Amino acid sequence: FQAIDVDTIESELAKRLEADRAAVDRLSALPEPTFETLMMPLERGDEATGRWFQPIAHLHNVRDEPKLREAYAEAVEQLTDFGTWVGQHAALCAAVK
Repeated sequence: FQAIDVDTIESELAKRLEADRAAVDRLSALPEPTFETLMMPLERGDEATGRWFQPIAHLHNVRDEPKLREAYAEAVEQLTDFGTWVGQHAALCAAVK
């Protein structure tokens, strides 16, 4: 937990979500997607972002300081926006069908 730099949470998450968005776009354009070629890579990316964020979420729950609260709130907003974007991604929905 000491390795968490509150000042870089927002920018690091933005980089991760940018890579995740690119992966969704790339994978949803596969000509003949399968579970292994579409869903597994998406799941790995989502899992990696989640593993990165979990210590931050835990720290937010046990250490109450304004700077961390602000960074956490912004991160949750970014994650929510990303989840909404994925859920409305037409090409991804078509590929999953």
